[in-house]
Amino acid sequence: MIYFVLDAEWDDTKDDQLGQFLSEASPFTFAENESADPAVYADFKRIITEPITLENSFKLAKRYIDSLDDMTVFEAFSWIDESEWKKCASEYLSKEHKGGEARDILS
Repeated sequence: MIYFVLDAEWDDTKDDQLGQFLSEASPFTFAENESADPAVYADFKRIITEPITLENSFKLAKRYIDSLDDMTVFEAFSWIDESEWKKCASEYLSKEHKGGEARDILS
């Protein structure tokens, strides 16, 4: 979900620095559930160690974004609030997608 929020902002701004992060973080480059640059996913797993639920997912996403210490990424993420996040996450997780086993968090 973090990727989609940032990608939506990039669609509007075409910011080069944000685009670079998205290129490295892309979950669609490889078949496995990791990022184009494996270090991005490894960093995410280092920061987010507890199970992700719909209820805590926004808080954990913000924790990860804050850990990047990147003002461009931070500002790009700031347009979404928790209510909109949960609405979008519920919609995304209700459909088939890569990493589909994550749909279990809705239960």
